[in-house]
Amino acid sequence: MRKRIIKNFCLMALITILLTGCLFCGVMYLEITQQMEQQVKNEANFIAMGLPDSDREDYLIRTGRVDPSTRVTLIAADGTVLFDDRAPAGEMTNHLDREEVAGALKFGAGQAKRFSDTIKNETYYYALRLEDGSVLRVASTQDSVFSTLFSVLPWLILVAAGVFLLAVFIARRQTVRIVVPINNIDIENPLSNQVYDELAPLLQRLEEQRVQIRKQISLLGQKQKEFDAITENMREGLVLLNDNGRILSINQSACRIFGISAHQALGCHMLAVDRSEALQDIYNQAIDGLAAGDMLTKGACYYQLQASPVFEHNAVKGVVILVFNITERYQAERQRREFTANVSHELKTPLTSIRGYGELILNGLVKAEDVRPFIQRIYDESNRLIAMVENILELSRLEEQAVEQTFQPVELAKVAEAVKRRLEAMGEKPRVQMKIELPKGANPVISGEPVLLEDLLYNLCDNAIKYNKEGGQVTIRLWEEGSQSLLSVTDTGIGIPEESQSRVFERFYRADQSHSRREEGNGLGLAIVKQIAQRHGGTIRLESREGMGTKITVSFPSLYPPM
Repeated sequence: MRKRIIKNFCLMALITILLTGCLFCGVMYLEITQQMEQQVKNEANFIAMGLPDSDREDYLIRTGRVDPSTRVTLIAADGTVLFDDRAPAGEMTNHLDREEVAGALKFGAGQAKRFSDTIKNETYYYALRLEDGSVLRVASTQDSVFSTLFSVLPWLILVAAGVFLLAVFIARRQTVRIVVPINNIDIENPLSNQVYDELAPLLQRLEEQRVQIRKQISLLGQKQKEFDAITENMREGLVLLNDNGRILSINQSACRIFGISAHQALGCHMLAVDRSEALQDIYNQAIDGLAAGDMLTKGACYYQLQASPVFEHNAVKGVVILVFNITERYQAERQRREFTANVSHELKTPLTSIRGYGELILNGLVKAEDVRPFIQRIYDESNRLIAMVENILELSRLEEQAVEQTFQPVELAKVAEAVKRRLEAMGEKPRVQMKIELPKGANPVISGEPVLLEDLLYNLCDNAIKYNKEGGQVTIRLWEEGSQSLLSVTDTGIGIPEESQSRVFERFYRADQSHSRREEGNGLGLAIVKQIAQRHGGTIRLESREGMGTKITVSFPSLYPPM
């Protein structure tokens, strides 16, 4: 801007100087021309006044030497040239038709300006009629005017150059004075600037735009926060890609899934973040304009991938990828399949036995003394079948929370005593010794359902007895810690392998399949324990070493926590 202003100033000064010079030369030309014409008239009058009656030619020659810039001619009344100081009179044509001569003869004086064929230049002529009827003509060429102008021209150029340099200096100085206030304008507060009045509309417009931009920025910021709040709190992973496959946006869920930070991911190609074949396939389909889906496995987790193309003017400009964690659903589906297979197997075993024994009796293939043992086996298998069905139904009711809650204060010590008596009355494994440990003064009380809590402890103790060693021990311990009431069942049995400890609370799962087949049970006891504990807001902790026994601890919120 500064250079443009200086350039315009200098151009304006140059044009002004040229116009002024031309005007000056024109005025000077007119002035000199007028002076020259007046000088010619004066000279003609002076010559006419001093012209003698005789020796006129000699007088005129002397007069011409006095002022070489003028030309003197004497013409007879009939137009014949009598004398000319520049050319032989005899060689000159008749001048009667010349405008200035005709005017002098008619009016006493005449003038004209024309191109002279004799001296090849434009000439001013002035003629006077003398007393004897002849005409005296004095002429001056235009060269005298131009020579005067050319003599002044160097000074004129020097003055013009000085004026131009002065104009450049003033232009630079004025430009600085003009530009500095503009450069110092406070854009953040346009109306607070004290500058030129001509800039007031601009500053007003800037203020309006500033207010509008702030509103737009605030609105965009709010929308960005809303978008971030939505995407960052999504359980699903969200990844936005451009048409080159580079990441434009990624939320925290997706960062956790792919094990990368948002700072590292932005700008990277998606396949540099994760090179799985499933992700590559759905991206290639989406970039071709087709929605696609696939499943991705990462460690023990399972994810559903959904890719959708983003269109703009019927062209794919990007891809949106959603990542759903379907681990729970996948595991639930797997457990459902396992449950179906296990139920089928567990039902088939006793039913096969019942059918076999019944068929033998029906066909009379059993001796009379063996009929009763066979019927006893059918009865035992039926009881086992009924117990399993009841356990399945109870587990289903607990999982679906179909059992009506009738919570009441329950003393865990009384529950433990009831379970111990129940097991001893059933004659369960007299080779295993049971005992209850209750610290002196402790009386854990929780809010719960006595029947369900008794089932919980019964299943724990039943497993502890079944999988114990000959002469082993089962210990029920009750105590309080802060706001929690705890019970634990410890046995000295075969223990649980480490790789099976995370699955023992699943339905129908048995840690030792070979041993389990020798023991009565269907693998539902610990699953029921887990559901009852969760129903009472409790947590379960398992500690076990193979061959060293098992300890299962259940923690419940205390109804009367100690002060």
